Amino acid sequence: MNKNSVLGRLCGISEKIQTGRLHRQEYVAALKQEVANLRRGFVTENSAIRAVWFGPTPAEKAATLAKKTAAERAAVRAKKAAEVAEAERIKKIAEMAAVKAKQIAEAARVKKLATEAAREKQAAEKTKKDYTGQMTNWARRRVCELAAEDLCGFIFKSRSPSSGMERVKVYSADGGMPTHNGVGMFARAFMEHFPLLPVEEEGRLHDPVLRENFIERIFVLRRLRQAMQQKKTVGGLVEFHTRHKLLIMSHSNRHYQLMGPLVAHAQARGIAQTFEQYHVLLMEALALKATVKKHTNVLQHMMGYFKNDLDAGEKQELLEVIDNYRRELVPLVVPVTLINHYVRKYCQQYLRGQYYLNPHPIELKLRNHV
Repeated sequence: MNKNSVLGRLCGISEKIQTGRLHRQEYVAALKQEVANLRRGFVTENSAIRAVWFGPTPAEKAATLAKKTAAERAAVRAKKAAEVAEAERIKKIAEMAAVKAKQIAEAARVKKLATEAAREKQAAEKTKKDYTGQMTNWARRRVCELAAEDLCGFIFKSRSPSSGMERVKVYSADGGMPTHNGVGMFARAFMEHFPLLPVEEEGRLHDPVLRENFIERIFVLRRLRQAMQQKKTVGGLVEFHTRHKLLIMSHSNRHYQLMGPLVAHAQARGIAQTFEQYHVLLMEALALKATVKKHTNVLQHMMGYFKNDLDAGEKQELLEVIDNYRRELVPLVVPVTLINHYVRKYCQQYLRGQYYLNPHPIELKLRNHV
């Protein structure tokens, strides 16, 4: 409704009153009607005026209440989230403090042992007393204790006379120049007691190839033990071997060829004996380094599973990526990532189950070196 038209009609009513053509009661009724029309017009044009004149409608009241309730709920949720976050922060601080305290205690223990060892060394140098027998007996007792720990790997201290895995100094009785062909007394006892357990020296772990090989063996050994505990059956062994075929092939094709017939005749040999022989062959194979040449052979072998799936462009791309890896231009993670992509794209179930494509957590970044 136009405000000017309503005002015009009000002026017309006023003129009628002045000329006596309209009684006062009629004037009041007409005036009220026009005022009501004026209000409705403004209400239609401006909801703010409507709210001032008539107050909010039931629907608006309900919407306002809903917004207020939603805001209160959001505030409660935000408060709870803040309380949870604060609790997590406090918990994390407490855990970090506990770890720090443990580290400090361990450092103090090591320092104490080192001090005692230094004192004993000085005493030995003065008295010329030989502690080899005592150290050997202690090492044998200690490895027997460690047998109950279900170890999957062990890291030795480089060049240590007790824990060095290789190249330990050996002094001659006549005081000549020492040689570097010894093994630490504890390390020797440990490796004799656990001949199949993955072991490494902390210094050698700086080599990316040795580091990957060591950690890979740890994960494989853990999976084998789980298989022996949960499914020590012919079917369980077949499943384990099937999923590790390409991983074994990347270390030793000779062991791969020996392990296939062993698994195939597991029923005739007896499951306990077969698992024991398989364990030996598996750890022997994985102890051999996986070279670029071996990995290239496995990558080309996997490419054969896509011969009916890849188009010409995809085949060319995969061949180029594998060749770049063979020439040591890109790390192993590049062709493996591309093959993993094709495994998902073409639903290659056999390769999907191969641990070779995911032998250890990707966060370790063990295949990112060239």
